[in-house]
Amino acid sequence: MGTKGVTGRVGGECGVRRTASLSGDLMEYLRVTALLLFVSLQVFGLEVRKEHPECDSGFTSKTFVFTVHSVHLHKNKKLGKAIFDDCRGRQRAAFSTDDPRFKVTPNGMISTKTRINLQYEYNSFHVHAWNSEGKKDTTRILVQYQPKSSLHRNEVHSAPSAQADAMQSVPLLYFPRSSSGLKRRKRDWIIPPIKIEENQKGPFPKAVVKIRSSNDKEAQMLYSITGQGADQPPKGLFTMDKNSGQLLYTQSAFKNEMLTTTIPEIQRTNLANVVLLLKSLGVQDLLLFHFMDPPPEDNMLNSMYQLWILGALDNTGALTSTGRLMVEFPLDPALSKMLIVSCDMGCSSDILIIVSMLSVPSIFYRPKGREEESDQVREKFTVPESDHLTYLNVYMQWKNNNYSSIWCNEHFIHTKAMRKVREVRAQLKDIMVQQKLNLVSCGSDWDIIRKCICAAYFHQAAKLKGIGEYVNVRTGMPCHLHPTSSLFGMGYTPDYIIYHELVMTTKVRAPQP
Repeated sequence: MGTKGVTGRVGGECGVRRTASLSGDLMEYLRVTALLLFVSLQVFGLEVRKEHPECDSGFTSKTFVFTVHSVHLHKNKKLGKAIFDDCRGRQRAAFSTDDPRFKVTPNGMISTKTRINLQYEYNSFHVHAWNSEGKKDTTRILVQYQPKSSLHRNEVHSAPSAQADAMQSVPLLYFPRSSSGLKRRKRDWIIPPIKIEENQKGPFPKAVVKIRSSNDKEAQMLYSITGQGADQPPKGLFTMDKNSGQLLYTQSAFKNEMLTTTIPEIQRTNLANVVLLLKSLGVQDLLLFHFMDPPPEDNMLNSMYQLWILGALDNTGALTSTGRLMVEFPLDPALSKMLIVSCDMGCSSDILIIVSMLSVPSIFYRPKGREEESDQVREKFTVPESDHLTYLNVYMQWKNNNYSSIWCNEHFIHTKAMRKVREVRAQLKDIMVQQKLNLVSCGSDWDIIRKCICAAYFHQAAKLKGIGEYVNVRTGMPCHLHPTSSLFGMGYTPDYIIYHELVMTTKVRAPQP
């Protein structure tokens, strides 16, 4: 029995050793398998990352266009949704807008906050959003007005077979219905710039655009064209089919009148700013400077002469201390000169407002059907001595009313333009503070402001010649007072005026200070 007991114990020990050996092999196998699985997952993860790059949060589009069918938008009118991708599957985000008339919900739905009357066919503003990491992104919202009657008007009237294919491919321009009134009335439309492909083969005359009235389904419309190239020299370049509204151009116009390429802007604009900048960068001989599109030599010399009479260049063509100060302002040299002179004359604060007002487009608007009312309101701001002082008066009235948008709407003034004026003024004020220029107001003594304007724009002085006609004192360029000018229809015409710009109409018009 003892022997059996020993044998049993020995056998038992051998059995335990085999089991332990098998367990060690299994663990080694599992470790190798886990390592291979880990390596496989790492490789697969690299491939996945290559196929799906890191997500970049932000709006799905730089511009969202929402179409409305009425110019009168009621309160809480939903326009559409601006989609913001946070890369984490979140459906809500923090939104804000720079237009107080609109609001944005956390899911990106844009709606009106108050009742809005759209003044233009296109109205735009910006919406901002922040992701979970605090990164900001901005998109543009464009609200487009489109009448319901124009939604199903994509058809083109039948045309002669020789021009049928060409007429089917031309752009189609819709013009809105005019204000209520007489059934038979004439409406004037301005056709925007049109691109024409090179190497056209005809047949001529060739259609370039089709004009359609939004009222053509209710009444028969007759179309005609006026202006240069039609009934004004050079005549016969453009024609229009009175029934279909097709605008056509002739073969002679295509070969002789149309330019192969657009003239570069540097060859057809005032180069005073360019000359001033190059002089500040150390370029001495501008006539030998290698421009990509060299401007005419006469333009360069005229710009240098203008800077010389403004005191920005000395007799040798070098930059003066006044010129170096003018470089700091992102303005036309004459406006910069006016700001600098105003500091010595004690009216820099007033001139700063005038310069800011001149840096934006027209601040007044005349809505259709309310032209007389808007003109009467505009007369309340008119300062008979000067258009520049009229701008100053408008800004001061706006300031006294706490920069109110409601006040602007009541007085037919563009709110956005006035906000831009305020921004420009703040930027120019910072530059003046950096250059240690004093900000002083002359109060109600506005004659000092007129003298300051003359000190900068004396080269644009005009003398009365004949009835209502002026000529530039230096160049002899004839011009007339613009109908929107404060001096127009005042009852008398001054012997001399200083004008800020010339506007080319049927006559050369001159708004003046």
